[in-house]
Amino acid sequence: MADKYEELIRLVKKGGILDSVLEVLDWDQDIMMPKDAADRRAKQMGVLSGVIHDLSIDDRIGELLDDLKDEHDLTDIEKANLREIGKNYIRQKKIPSELVEQIAEGTAKSLEIWKDAKKQDDFSMFAQSLRHVLDLKKRYADAIDPESHPYEVLLGEYEGDFTLDDIKGYFTMIRTELVPMIEKIKKRPAPDDSLLNVQVPETRQMELNEMIARMIGYDFDKGRLDQAVHPSTSCFGRITTNLDDGWFITLGSTIHEVGHAMYEHNLPQEYFGTPLCNARSMSIHESQSRIWENNIGKSQEFLSFLLPKVKKAYSPALNGLGLDDLYRTANRVGSNMIRTNADELTYNMHVILRFELEYGLMDGKINVDDLPGLWNQKMQDYLGITPKNDTEGVLQDIHWGAGLFGYFPTYVIGSMLAAQLHTAAARDIDDLPGKVENGSFSELNSWLEEKIHRHGKMYSGKQLIELATGKEPSADDYINYLETKFKKLYGI
Repeated sequence: MADKYEELIRLVKKGGILDSVLEVLDWDQDIMMPKDAADRRAKQMGVLSGVIHDLSIDDRIGELLDDLKDEHDLTDIEKANLREIGKNYIRQKKIPSELVEQIAEGTAKSLEIWKDAKKQDDFSMFAQSLRHVLDLKKRYADAIDPESHPYEVLLGEYEGDFTLDDIKGYFTMIRTELVPMIEKIKKRPAPDDSLLNVQVPETRQMELNEMIARMIGYDFDKGRLDQAVHPSTSCFGRITTNLDDGWFITLGSTIHEVGHAMYEHNLPQEYFGTPLCNARSMSIHESQSRIWENNIGKSQEFLSFLLPKVKKAYSPALNGLGLDDLYRTANRVGSNMIRTNADELTYNMHVILRFELEYGLMDGKINVDDLPGLWNQKMQDYLGITPKNDTEGVLQDIHWGAGLFGYFPTYVIGSMLAAQLHTAAARDIDDLPGKVENGSFSELNSWLEEKIHRHGKMYSGKQLIELATGKEPSADDYINYLETKFKKLYGI
């Protein structure tokens, strides 16, 4: 039986390693690729995606899985690999290879159209491409499970452990608790955030962002930092940031992506090409970025560590910035048009808005042409603001152009899990706030590696969080974190 397991792993690794090559092509398209190479790249990604899919549904994989299903001498690691390989095999076997190629090629083209539409502030340029991608993703969901709502099927691409009902329940609880607090805060005087928006040369920003990334623990021997239209992490922890929205938001975006990247770097590389070297889910992935961006990066202790470095790097622009002002403005609650720039409280409403729109797109109750108007109406209803144009409205996110329907809920679940993990880390690590203030992040990094990163897909997401924190996933720590922080900050 050992021979059969080894044969199975050899077969699975071919597709798994090729999938990492697909990531390189995707990263290159985002960072390096000349614009006129887009059609060529779309065809490359379509063909390669088809090859990877064909490898993943090889009949021999099914035979080996069947032979090994009752084997009792497998280790826990081998059993976990079999479980994940089997789940993927069953899912992928239902999808026509031709459709996989069409989606890969279609989304590669759609991304370039989205970039142009956003630049020119014209949703109509993107609408037809979006309709095409939406149709492809509906066909994809129907192939996998025609009896389920297509959104739930697509959610499973990014979050296989928390169900749609779980997510709706968390959203309801979070909205119920946070909306009244947001309304109270709106009545309080808002801190002046002008110093967070002073113009700093891009070269100096990139130098500081790289320095802070290194100090937190990012390994530049494994990754790199580049500028892009949308901040992201891909290709074994290569990260991008955006310099268009002010130096502090840029730094927050970089720290967010560093959290993602360190997870990728610390996955068990000895299983590269198999499920055990993959992140558990995007909700878990987002928990690793959100804990660094918010629970650490916007804490008073981290900002105390950061302030002298920022003032020195950006002198004389920030010479008048003090710690109290930095902490208050870094955690300023207000209605921001851009999701990635939003504060911790209103961020959730941004995600819920997108969830509701793409859910409606999937069940046919919303038409693509109606998106700009519905987006603007929901922004007014939820946040009391209306975008001036499509660029700061319906075109701001990369996700729909990339076909990532079902991804948005993982941001809120990730924030929720980040708070639960942070609470547990603060319990387990002696004087974690003091260590953060002194710029000592090694114990927190080790804790996250031990509790989350090194396990890959060994456990389900819910099991992983319970093992790390001692309790089942819950919104309780998240709500408590937000209430404690913002009620004190705003005196409500």
